[in-house]
Amino acid sequence: MTRRIPLLLMALLTSIFCAAAQADPEFDSLQNRYRTLRDDPSRNPEELAETCADLSEYYCYRSVDSAIRYARLGLDEVGDSRSPARAMLLNNLAVPTLMQGDTDRAIELFTQAGEIAEELGEPEFMLNI
Repeated sequence: MTRRIPLLLMALLTSIFCAAAQADPEFDSLQNRYRTLRDDPSRNPEELAETCADLSEYYCYRSVDSAIRYARLGLDEVGDSRSPARAMLLNNLAVPTLMQGDTDRAIELFTQAGEIAEELGEPEFMLNI
């Protein structure tokens, strides 16, 4: 019986590691799109920003640091534009900022995102924010 416990434990750990290593098609697609756009000198900054928004949303509840990283990368692409991508990125930056406990900064980011969404006449996005 005592020999079975280490074998069962080893089998359990192996299955956990194999499950963790399985490919995630959504992530792979987003990463490929990001790399392609990032490496294209003639890229459309808005398109890269939207891809960063998708990546920051993907990471939002998986990795706060990665969500923040991609939101900031996207914001760097769009600058101070009043675009849907900027509103999404501000929202996607606000969520992990709130999760980190910085409520004042999160409210500021949510407010900025809401103002842009209102200017653009995006009621569904305003509800999301």
